[in-house]
Amino acid sequence: MTGDELLNRFHAALNALQAALRAGDYPAFVERLTELARLRHALAHAPTVSESWQRVRGEAAAMLRMDAGWLSQMVPKLPADSPQAALLTEASGTAVRAAGELEALGAAPDAASRAQEILGRAETALREAARAALRHDEHLLDEARRRRREELLDHLAAGSQEVAACEAAWWASLDDDSVQVELVRAVTIIAIYLTGAAARAGQHRWRLQRLDLPAAADWHRRSNVEALAKLNRFLEGWRGGLADDWARIEAMDGARTAHAAFVTALYDLGALPEAFAAAEMARARALADLMTPGRRTARVLTPDRLRRALRGRAVVEYFLAGDRLLIFCLSPEGELAAADRTVDRAALTAAVDRLHALLTAHDLDSAGLAELGRLLEELGRTLWEPLPWLPEDDRPLLVVPHEELLRVPFAALRTPDGRPVAARHPTSVLPAAALAARLPEHPARPGGPALHALVAPEPMPEPDLRPLDRLARRFPAIAARYPGPVRVRYGDRATVAELAHVPRLRPDVLCLATHAKALPERPLESYLALAGERLEARRVAELELPARLVILAACESGAGRVSADGVIGLSRSFLLAGAGAVLMTLWSLTERDTLALLTRFHDHYLAGAAPARALRAAQAELAAVYHDDPRRWAAYVLFGSPD
Repeated sequence: MTGDELLNRFHAALNALQAALRAGDYPAFVERLTELARLRHALAHAPTVSESWQRVRGEAAAMLRMDAGWLSQMVPKLPADSPQAALLTEASGTAVRAAGELEALGAAPDAASRAQEILGRAETALREAARAALRHDEHLLDEARRRRREELLDHLAAGSQEVAACEAAWWASLDDDSVQVELVRAVTIIAIYLTGAAARAGQHRWRLQRLDLPAAADWHRRSNVEALAKLNRFLEGWRGGLADDWARIEAMDGARTAHAAFVTALYDLGALPEAFAAAEMARARALADLMTPGRRTARVLTPDRLRRALRGRAVVEYFLAGDRLLIFCLSPEGELAAADRTVDRAALTAAVDRLHALLTAHDLDSAGLAELGRLLEELGRTLWEPLPWLPEDDRPLLVVPHEELLRVPFAALRTPDGRPVAARHPTSVLPAAALAARLPEHPARPGGPALHALVAPEPMPEPDLRPLDRLARRFPAIAARYPGPVRVRYGDRATVAELAHVPRLRPDVLCLATHAKALPERPLESYLALAGERLEARRVAELELPARLVILAACESGAGRVSADGVIGLSRSFLLAGAGAVLMTLWSLTERDTLALLTRFHDHYLAGAAPARALRAAQAELAAVYHDDPRRWAAYVLFGSPD
């Protein structure tokens, strides 16, 4: 496709974009934006100048020579030593030199920008010459006449239809013996010629600018970035007007395709900070609303707001759009990098499903464990190896998965050296990076952490939930290590009512060691088993549970329904209740494995490590023992703040 054809398509797509916006046809609007993004790629590799550009460049040079001729013809009519004659001679030379420079341009990469510079200089010089001419007679004119002539020249420069009327009014005002009419007439004619020549140079510069492929692409990029931001605000307004949390969650699910188009269009337009902000706007917005003071609609995320919210944090954020995987990496210093991978989406989803099936299997033979290892290596190559940047080992890393990746245990992914991610990086997970700034801060307690725990409730609310005798026997040893106040309730005292004491006690750690059940089809009914009753996710979100860390030592406490708002279930509800972070599980564990992880976690946490570092250390120790079986140690994920 030639440069001219690309430009024609570009302008046609832009017109269609504007028509779709006027009509309120937002699907068509997004489609046109995507088309413009693709054309921008094509323009970036198109010839620097087109045939149309060459033609207009020739016309501009010819017009400059013609203007130079008119100016030269006026010189003999003036006294040889007059300042007006000298001014016209210089202006004529300026036009001739500019024409020669334009004619000498070839098809060099900078020809388009140089042509605009040449015409810009000529336009400026001719306008300055016109202003200089006016100074020759301004002492002869009163304020009204000076203003009337300036109005005439302004209309001429703008190509206004008022020129003829203004010119007639001006000449009529000179039928007066109070001024030296001949000098004023001469100066005015010179100024008109120079202003007209400057205007024609400006018009040709504008035409060449429109035909400058790289400049056109950049102009459209900026306008499209602005348009996408406006459209995102439209979607936010639509979502914010909905009545309740569940309606807003479903609205985000319904807008997935539109958000995918926004993010990929911005990325393809080269607007990386805006694409990152759009990726954030595509996720967990209903949760952000609920975590905003007064539970008002959360503010629209601009690149600047997002950068401020994430200052000092290392973030890896994933975004899936069809068969494209975009990975954004933000350093604590605010440097943003990204990777763009093509993936087989169906195969990726199948791999995550198979991984989950293997991780939740109670009995795996050697072949099953080998398949599990291969899947973790494969997902590591897809999700971890492409990262354009990683912090140094042992620096906390906030991982923000998307769609089916919310079910992936990132700590278990194999890195190129064969080690799991947990061997190198402390990680925490959130459905949107910007939520990190909304998490409550819980200052460390003087004297060491305090514990409030509900352990091994009895009776269980469902007959198929077996007693947790091992937890009941072994947990006292963990509780005894806490240096701060400790309040532990076992059996029939591990009740929902006991949680009413949490706001008064404000423990550093709230631990619920029991059974849990995730109900993806009815996620707000997902529950923790307490003595004689269920504690459902819906009810948790209504409680006040201010704790630095909530430990849900319960099966699949981090599971639920995967949505555009993240995983809807217990973990989300505990954040809404006031937790700074939730230590949760993605699948079922035995009591033995739960105790092994909790014991090692507390070894490091009570020695002063932040929750993310304590979890990494515990998992790394267990991974060294159970390297081939991550089911034993990788189920636990820190949801929320790594600190």
